[in-house]
Amino acid sequence: MRTTSVSSFKAQIARHLRAVESGETIIITDHRRPVAEVRSVSRDNTVYEPAETPFSSKALEPLELNSGLWKELIDEERGGR
Repeated sequence: MRTTSVSSFKAQIARHLRAVESGETIIITDHRRPVAEVRSVSRDNTVYEPAETPFSSKALEPLELNSGLWKELIDEERGGR
């Protein structure tokens, strides 16, 4: 386990992340006080299933520009004025 300052971590982030990727843990300090720990994430071989129906923006129907829905949405966003 190694320690490094915030400024060093920022200046050499790629080098530090390569070390983390190879299994090293890095403690980041601010004025010699530990503030964060950077370590690699566990690889649990989780398989994510694709969605049953992929999202398509083509499925959305365009709103008419003169419809009252636009005004309702804007009024709702502004707090129902």
